[in-house]
Amino acid sequence: KSFLTVTSLAFALMVGGGSYVLSQIDKLAKPMAERIASDALGVRVTIGAMAISLQEKRVDVHNIRIGNAGGFSKPHAVTIDNARVGLQSVAEGLIDFKTVQVNGTQVFLEVKPSGTNLHALREGIKGSEAREATDKVMKVILREFTLGNTQINPSVTLLSEQDMEPIEIAPMSLRGFGVKEDGFVASE
Repeated sequence: KSFLTVTSLAFALMVGGGSYVLSQIDKLAKPMAERIASDALGVRVTIGAMAISLQEKRVDVHNIRIGNAGGFSKPHAVTIDNARVGLQSVAEGLIDFKTVQVNGTQVFLEVKPSGTNLHALREGIKGSEAREATDKVMKVILREFTLGNTQINPSVTLLSEQDMEPIEIAPMSLRGFGVKEDGFVASE
């Protein structure tokens, strides 16, 4: 009898715990995503809100802020109003994205005699050591990518800081990245 009670209690805790995790997945995933992105880029990354639909294999992310590289004056290198990522499937060594939609992107490009903030940000990206440490190659298929409402805000700091007129980027939609090749290598 006591074995049945303990088993029933353990089962109830597992079901209850699983239900709690599923109901709180947005709140649990947001700080983890911020930490992983910040660690990978080497700058602070914040997310305003995140909504995950496991049933639809979709993540909606709002108010993304990517900090600027050290030595540059603007608070952010990139801001994004919203992004939606839809997953087709995941297999060992392959992630197949159904769709990636990015809207409301502001790129704050700073130019100095030593280079640009985007180049400095790229140089600060961590992960090459991790790629070298593993023999596994991660491939990606991106079936549809859309980019809308994008603006580049250039600022030149050669003699004194001077903000230039923003540059509007036309909306774009690209399809079929890596489909024919059964994925492209993610690190490339």
